[in-house]
Amino acid sequence: MTNLALAIALDPEFAELSKELIVMGGSINPQTTDPEFSLTPTREFNFWMDPEASRAVLHARWPRVVVTTVDIFRENQDEQGSD
Repeated sequence: MTNLALAIALDPEFAELSKELIVMGGSINPQTTDPEFSLTPTREFNFWMDPEASRAVLHARWPRVVVTTVDIFRENQDEQGSD
């Protein structure tokens, strides 16, 4: 998100010139064993580390935005038996 926000800051038309934005971030059913997030599992890394950049990117004028949650990744990891 930080890099995309910087690209938008350098060229305000960057988002409009792109075909689409695909982002994985946020969680519907947050679960973690990571001690850094165990007390606040709703804080998902991709959005939490730079919330200002996340806001700038998600409010930019992309032709199309696709957002998926990390729950999809977690389900895939659980099925494969790895973490």
